[in-house]
Amino acid sequence: KRLNINDKKVVRNETIIGGIVSELIMSFIVIAGISIGKFATEPKMLVYALKPYGSFAPYIISSGFIFSGFLALVVVSLASMWGITEALNIRVKFTGKIKDLRYFYIIFLSESLPAAILTIFIGNNLINYAIELMVIFVIVLIPTGLILGLMLSNRKIMKDHMPSKSFLILYWFMLFAVEFSGIINLISIV
Repeated sequence: KRLNINDKKVVRNETIIGGIVSELIMSFIVIAGISIGKFATEPKMLVYALKPYGSFAPYIISSGFIFSGFLALVVVSLASMWGITEALNIRVKFTGKIKDLRYFYIIFLSESLPAAILTIFIGNNLINYAIELMVIFVIVLIPTGLILGLMLSNRKIMKDHMPSKSFLILYWFMLFAVEFSGIINLISIV
């Protein structure tokens, strides 16, 4: 986007709006899924919930599963690819030439292929595995959240970009809330 430090407020607002909108959409989907889930024990029963759409219902539900799967694959893989290349100081040039994108493809495929293979071998009951993994990931992210919070709170590191006290309070409160709910969910699974 060719942003600089002066664009910090715009980027922050964009992130907040994107986060709120995505959380609202996710909440609506979860609520609708729970409502449908009371009656649907397998995917073809979800098609029945879309009965008003007639013969298009199977195509709508199938498209939703396929597109959401690809979206998740791309978002997660690209986000972690960005993190890995940043951490290893690898420069990825998006010039369109395969030579310049070799690290991108290596990292992207090294994440995506094992996920696809694992999904094929696990087979049934992927929803339960996904939910359990989400709960475990919340616990695994405790050190990252703590380190980030400590860095944000350190004036020597942040210098002129030190966040406000209200932002730091909100950060620590949200980190505690997320981790606490993750621990409670982990206890309920075990």
